[in-house]
Amino acid sequence: MIGHLRILFFASLRDKLGIDEVEIPASKLTNTEHLFQALDEHISDFKLELLDTIDIRIAVNQAIVDGFCDLKPGDEIALLPPVTGG
Repeated sequence: MIGHLRILFFASLRDKLGIDEVEIPASKLTNTEHLFQALDEHISDFKLELLDTIDIRIAVNQAIVDGFCDLKPGDEIALLPPVTGG
């Protein structure tokens, strides 16, 4: 949605949080540095603490980013848990 950022949760992260996605007004989040703070209004404290315990990769518009990344309205942010399996 224009004017918003779409935050997607994948795999085990989605299962543990019990949500697939949230939308956040782009005015509340201009870069990835404050992503988890911006999610505070949309996710319970318990679930937000869970995010801090998992080594999460962040992708913006389907490209993995390391560290700081500017965001703009309409961006899609994916939170990816570590890959597991055998």
